[in-house]
Amino acid sequence: MTPRARLLLALGAVAALALPLVLPSNYAVNVAVMILFSAFLGQAWNIAGGFAGQTSFGHVVFFGTGAYASTILHATWGWNPWLAWPVAALAGGAVGLGIGALAFRAGLRGSYFALVTLAFAEVFRILANSAEFTRGGLGILIKADARAANFQFKDPASLYYIALALVAASLAIAWWLRRSRFGAQLAAIRENEDAARALGIDVLRAKTLCMGISGAMAGAGGTFYAQKYLYIDPSIAWRREVGGDAARQHDRRRGHGLRAAGRRHRAWLRGRGDARAHQRPGPRPRRLRDDPRRHRRAAARRADRPLRPAHPAPRRPRCLRCAA
Repeated sequence: MTPRARLLLALGAVAALALPLVLPSNYAVNVAVMILFSAFLGQAWNIAGGFAGQTSFGHVVFFGTGAYASTILHATWGWNPWLAWPVAALAGGAVGLGIGALAFRAGLRGSYFALVTLAFAEVFRILANSAEFTRGGLGILIKADARAANFQFKDPASLYYIALALVAASLAIAWWLRRSRFGAQLAAIRENEDAARALGIDVLRAKTLCMGISGAMAGAGGTFYAQKYLYIDPSIAWRREVGGDAARQHDRRRGHGLRAAGRRHRAWLRGRGDARAHQRPGPRPRRLRDDPRRHRRAAARRADRPLRPAHPAPRRPRCLRCAA
């Protein structure tokens, strides 16, 4: 790492640590917490999808497994949430190892593997809705007791620093993968799995272990989410689209905002008596490419005269006598 990179890293770390102190409200701190949490989940997916090239549509299966594992241990069996957190990460990793072993041993890759992960997420959601120990669709409510020993905090800044530690840990794992032999094996599998197998890489073992690491990280994220909101149910833990509904709502709000701004602008023009308030945008003019023939054709149409070639090609002679 160059000195400049070290300096930028140190400045970024100082800015991240000081951010809760300068934010104006707890709402802004909560927004920062969710940004860091989303970054951590994205890095968890990146371990499998980015480093190994194993695209997964059902990564919520690890997230939900970790959330339910820690919540059941805490709410039903009386475990401390801090002790249940590593167990939840191990549960998510175990599910990742199991799904990876089954799918990769069957030779699934690409879109087939992605659909299998989505199917596992749906199966887990259905089982959680039917099982008694998960309380079905009612979900599990965690008793509110705002103490640090219970993984609950009155100040959102504490959750911010925990989320920041999770992001730092995920970045450290990614840094290790970029510089380790295991990471080089994953990169070889991502580029060409058959060539990696020909080089002697144990493809099944590497991909399965990668899914275990990614699942453990997502399971740890599930515990953080459950302890932040003190509630978990199957529709939250194993929902089919993570962020899809929020993205569509954001696009919908953005579209409504643009249309409302256009209406306000037209109303302002009408108030000024401007004729542009009743005008609609006309057809956009077609642009001509940088092609001389297109320019000459357009000019011929405007002049209403027949098109003639700029440089007529010479006629090819029929024989050598005619050419002489």
